[in-house]
Amino acid sequence: MDRRFFLKLLGAGTGSAALASNGNLFPTPTVAQAALGSDTADAAVSEFIANPPFSFNYAGQSSTSLLRHWRVVRHKISASPGRSEESVTWRAPTGELQVRAAVVVYKGYGATEWTVSFTNPSSNTSHRLSEVLAADTVINGSPKAPYVLHHFNGSSQQANDYAPQTSLLAPGTAQLLYPVGGRPSNGTWPYFNISWEDHGAMVAIGWPGQWTAQLLVDEHEGLRLKAGMTSADPLQHSYSDVADALLLDTILEPGEEVRTPLIVIMPWSADSWLLAQNTWRRWMVDYNLPRFGGSLPTPITPTTGNLSLLPDQSEELSAIDTYARQRTTRDHGGFYTHWWVDAGWYAIPSFLPQDWSNGVGDWFSDPKRFPDGMRPTFQRAMDHGMKSLLWSEPERVGFGTELFNQHRDWLIAPPDPGVDASYLLDFGNADAWAWSVEHFDSIVTNQAAQGHELDVFRQDFNMDPLDYWNANDKPGRTGMTQVKHVTGHLAFWDELRRRHPRLWIDSCASGGRRNDLETMRRSVPLLRSDYQFEPTGNQCQTYGISLWLPYFGTGVGPQTTNDGAWGPGQYVVRSSLAPSYASSVDAGTASEEDWALLRTMNEEFVRIQDDLLYSDFYPLTEFSLENDVWMAFQFDRPAAGSGVVLVFRRPDAQAATMRFILHGLDAGGHYRIENFDLSGTELLSGKSLMQQGLEFSLLDAPTSAIVHYERQSGRSA
Repeated sequence: MDRRFFLKLLGAGTGSAALASNGNLFPTPTVAQAALGSDTADAAVSEFIANPPFSFNYAGQSSTSLLRHWRVVRHKISASPGRSEESVTWRAPTGELQVRAAVVVYKGYGATEWTVSFTNPSSNTSHRLSEVLAADTVINGSPKAPYVLHHFNGSSQQANDYAPQTSLLAPGTAQLLYPVGGRPSNGTWPYFNISWEDHGAMVAIGWPGQWTAQLLVDEHEGLRLKAGMTSADPLQHSYSDVADALLLDTILEPGEEVRTPLIVIMPWSADSWLLAQNTWRRWMVDYNLPRFGGSLPTPITPTTGNLSLLPDQSEELSAIDTYARQRTTRDHGGFYTHWWVDAGWYAIPSFLPQDWSNGVGDWFSDPKRFPDGMRPTFQRAMDHGMKSLLWSEPERVGFGTELFNQHRDWLIAPPDPGVDASYLLDFGNADAWAWSVEHFDSIVTNQAAQGHELDVFRQDFNMDPLDYWNANDKPGRTGMTQVKHVTGHLAFWDELRRRHPRLWIDSCASGGRRNDLETMRRSVPLLRSDYQFEPTGNQCQTYGISLWLPYFGTGVGPQTTNDGAWGPGQYVVRSSLAPSYASSVDAGTASEEDWALLRTMNEEFVRIQDDLLYSDFYPLTEFSLENDVWMAFQFDRPAAGSGVVLVFRRPDAQAATMRFILHGLDAGGHYRIENFDLSGTELLSGKSLMQQGLEFSLLDAPTSAIVHYERQSGRSA
């Protein structure tokens, strides 16, 4: 993080005032800011039509010249408070290409989003469609503004997953962003924020495949964004310009349709880019978090019972009963909401090592270990007040499994078996897609407790698909396998959700590697990273991901202290608090002290869970992975008048006392302050908390503190 911006945040005062819109903020209005500067969504779409913020070539000609001569039709799709969606369609005079943009304007947030589709409605093969960019637009017209790009790591099973990065955008130099391997948040986060002075724009790319984004400060145009789906894996095909990234390049057969990634641009004006992120969090809650059964996802506390992979029915039932006896299940006054059955519940081919990964593609419960399916496990869980969560990995298929043996024609073979011998189920194949829908629909319907359906469908994806897609492309059809797989994957989820409106979907994907915006509109990431337990990395992951996603999860257990090297169990567990908080202890080795600590830590989570989710987020320290510093952050719920401050003194931090300035409070109000490690409470004014701050004395290292605050009625000025 740039220290200048961090220090500016510390002195910014309340977030709500700082985030007020001031109309058109930019020297040269562009389509990216049209929603913010116009009086109506209608005007924003008119600007979109006049200057389309995407580009392509068709039959060797640029869309810049083509679209202005093509007939354009627009019509309203829907309108609701704060959100208006229109369809804009251009059609080639020759009739074999139709370009449609779904344009959504969020007036209250000043944001515009669009998704472009290309269809061949004729009976003839289209001309060549190439150089397709989902975004090709000027974000700000000044070539001399001091542009700073705030981008983030994605997930790579590292301590620095979701770490913020800062890059200065020098004039004439392209800054490229991209993931690796075809999963959209594998290594690089598909969300970023560009700031200049007290203005900026947040950008998101919704595409559960391979993408790239390029930011360039042009001496004439200003700051230009180009972004789109690509077939180039930067680890194998390096490039310095988005034009060389193997963009979609194809012909369209009669009746065929393809789409681009979803693009969102949200301009802002605030005292710092960090404060602007709270506008994004609120927009995510209002318009993006999936509604399961019509309701927002709630904080949950699932457990696997700390069972190893490849469990059997007796182990599952015994573990559930042990957790009940230890008063951790709902029917015994406990806190666990879900019983989580992870990988390995299906049969493994007998001629292969009995490893959970060798059975993917055989989606039937193992008749030896689970002769009655998963129903007895989830029935027992329900009897103790817990819902059901079942792991799956529909797209990956192992050698010798049912799908491999019966439907080889649905599979894309591994391009390099030495790297990964898995097969990819082609979601672009209509028969494979239909089978997947019916089979997993049956699992959701029939593997839960009697008379119930599965509550959470956990879909993992432990492979990099890009090489598979590229190897399956036909000559002259670069990118088509990827497009069809991605749209099939999203349609698979949409159909499951249509059939089961209350079904939660967990995006997983090797822990956080498929968390683009299209994915986040359909699912929640219950495991943000496969890097778990170690406290410093997990504190930092919460810091980074909370700037973008209001809902995410991780897993931890009081026994996971690396034999004490990471600090006491309390410190380790608090370092992993998240809106979805999975925890467990090994029932076979847990002491009474372990069970007591588990209960205490999970009870702490239940007390603060709503403040971790339905809230604004304020970092109170700089981001750091070093162990000689403190880290602290604040979650604040303005509507509820409550919040929580999480503070960590790391093992090598010398200072025993620190003071942190809080944000977003009512200066004229008073707040009851409760430190979970101290007895009693104190009453402090919002003004003092935002000016003098809150002092923490942590004599041991490493150690932590949780402070909960709540505005007291009748005390405002």
